[in-house]
Amino acid sequence: DLHSFPTRRSSDLAPQIGNVSLTVGNSSAVVSWSTDLTATGRVNYGVSTEYGGSVTTSSGTSHTANLSGLAASTTYHYQILATSEGGTTS
Repeated sequence: DLHSFPTRRSSDLAPQIGNVSLTVGNSSAVVSWSTDLTATGRVNYGVSTEYGGSVTTSSGTSHTANLSGLAASTTYHYQILATSEGGTTS
């Protein structure tokens, strides 16, 4: 029996996020990360997991998001998302 299958295009794959680092100041924070595929990035952040703020990064494999206007002595939650050129988000 002969069988065949198509392979997926790399743009259909979800980018893998890695090398996450966080630098925190009194009223700001910098989130940096990398992706294994070219992707746009977004950081959702806020004082709860409902977030409320977001910062988008340009397309690439190295990403940095500057979060500003944060309240001092406050705990923030954040979520990193990456979207491939094909529109798949991780």
